[in-house]
Amino acid sequence: MLFAHLFVYAMAAFLSNYIGNIYIFPAAFVLSVIISVVKYRLYYNINWFEIVMNVSLLTYAILSIFVKKFNVMTNDDIFLGFMVLVLFTSVFVNNPVVYLYHQFDMNIDYRNTKLFKIITNGLTFIWGFLFLLIIGGTYIAGERYVSVFYSFLFLGIFLTYYYPAIYVRTSIKK
Repeated sequence: MLFAHLFVYAMAAFLSNYIGNIYIFPAAFVLSVIISVVKYRLYYNINWFEIVMNVSLLTYAILSIFVKKFNVMTNDDIFLGFMVLVLFTSVFVNNPVVYLYHQFDMNIDYRNTKLFKIITNGLTFIWGFLFLLIIGGTYIAGERYVSVFYSFLFLGIFLTYYYPAIYVRTSIKK
């Protein structure tokens, strides 16, 4: 479910570079709410990150409908900046976003350990850093390379699911 949410947010940010926001943010809000409802039906859990991001998508959708300047703005910095702020805040208050999703994928013995919380905190920091890299990279290399910077999200996917398993297999189970 984490990847579904991040996919919707990343696609909304990416497409806001090319298309009017009135087409993107209402659709992204609806998709995000659908994913949240499916997650609630599966796990009976809605976390604060989903609520904050759904409210932000709703706010952006309303702004794109009623504020013409916001609708025609072709820049992803505002939305990505808010995502970076939320992700880094969750790291610093020790309530990592990745933990809120990844805890349902692991067995209870592993997810209740301090190591699991530390790893998911680091992964949340990496996701925030990747989105920050997208924002900063477009200023350094230019808007023409925005697609290249969004490809770093595949690194985040790899690290989220394979890094904890590789770390446990190589460092702990010896």
